[in-house]
Amino acid sequence: VRQMVTLALRTYGYTVISCRDGEDALAQSRQHPGEIQLLLTDLAMPRMDGRRLTREIRKERPGIRVIMTSGYDDQWSQGEDVHAESDAFI
Repeated sequence: VRQMVTLALRTYGYTVISCRDGEDALAQSRQHPGEIQLLLTDLAMPRMDGRRLTREIRKERPGIRVIMTSGYDDQWSQGEDVHAESDAFI
């Protein structure tokens, strides 16, 4: 899924930093000197979930927009923190 989304976004002209998990995303964010306009993250990822990733990245990039996704049922994705921490949920 990650490769497909990366290819689709790049096809439409977006610059994409593709990461294998939450810890990799946080490290990539810290190494990237420029602006990152959007974080597209899954709720459930190895080593660091999307909620925690969002909180950590927003400490350093407070203006970043966030879209969280999940393939899990509503029980996993309900909860105020998902909606409060992200700009959109898919």
